[in-house]
Amino acid sequence: MFRSLISGSRRRIQDGTFNLDLTYICQNRIIAMSFPGQGSIETQYRNDCVQVKKFLEERHGAKYFVFNVSEKTYEKERFDGRVANFNWPDHHAPPFHLLFELVDQMKEWLEEDPENVVVVHCNSG
Repeated sequence: MFRSLISGSRRRIQDGTFNLDLTYICQNRIIAMSFPGQGSIETQYRNDCVQVKKFLEERHGAKYFVFNVSEKTYEKERFDGRVANFNWPDHHAPPFHLLFELVDQMKEWLEEDPENVVVVHCNSG
């Protein structure tokens, strides 16, 4: 309930199994979502990282890569090592060189396989 209130009018994945602050953009190859939380308190208002991983694996197998552009980092093992941390302060533009590096890595992943998807999140989505 809190997650729906916090995400407001943003698009969500809501079906019988999942209720995630997550949406597909750009020909279903890029996913935007809010920060994947952990623990009983954080998952009350953020996407539960366990549910996010389950969703990604059910829909994409191992063909997803998560790009974290928030200040907060987490263990790459949350998503089987497929995480790149590009950290910059929330509500600020990234340094230009970091933006190019991010886009280059996303492009490289997408070009490896036509079924690959990228998942990008900041702190609040």
